[in-house]
Amino acid sequence: MRAKLLLLGQMTDEPCFNQLRTIEQLGYVVFSGPSFHDIWSGYRILIQSEKDCRYLEGRIENFLNTFEQTLNDMSNEDFESHKRAMINKRLAKLKNLSSEDNRFWNHIYSDSYDFLQADVDAATLEKLTKKDMVDFYNHYISTSSSQRSKLSVHLQAQAKAKEPSLDERKTAAATALKIILAEHKITANDEAFQARIQDVSSKDAIPDAVATHLTDDLKVDKEVANKVLDEAKAALGVAD
Repeated sequence: MRAKLLLLGQMTDEPCFNQLRTIEQLGYVVFSGPSFHDIWSGYRILIQSEKDCRYLEGRIENFLNTFEQTLNDMSNEDFESHKRAMINKRLAKLKNLSSEDNRFWNHIYSDSYDFLQADVDAATLEKLTKKDMVDFYNHYISTSSSQRSKLSVHLQAQAKAKEPSLDERKTAAATALKIILAEHKITANDEAFQARIQDVSSKDAIPDAVATHLTDDLKVDKEVANKVLDEAKAALGVAD
């Protein structure tokens, strides 16, 4: 389990940051990786953002869904490359005595006393196959797994960020809508949306403009349109 979580963290490190931080720009801080404790271990994704927590959770779930396919399609060469990178990290020589001291004391503080853990991890990683990781992901990480356990923590600051201007809200709506439409495999029409939203005079009217755009301009099915609208509202922090 430990080796599989380490390898999952290695494989998702760059794509998670690239998707959630660089492309979707959900927040300045985006972190992913394994987490190990005395009696449990897991995989976590953390986002620090001004956006609505429910929307952020939805984007994390979407990333996990997307990566499931990425893992299935990953070539053996890429898989072995990730595996070798993780093995090299575990076997990397400690740079100084302080680093070695910290490693040993961490094992003591955690009551594990597994002073050869890095070597054991490397040996276990060496034996892992792509099928092992696909089965592991489908069982423990996949959003469709009945065996999956998930803990979602939403921390909201008491102090509120500066209220964005109406133009900033319009820009945010256009950006969020484009991403959400792509996830639903719906072709966006930015020109039509800009025409709908340019005359909006208040933030409360933006969701109505989005709804009209979906049904009248894009001719989206009502059920799908409602789902897209809910996601867009969450992205704008005006979810019901």
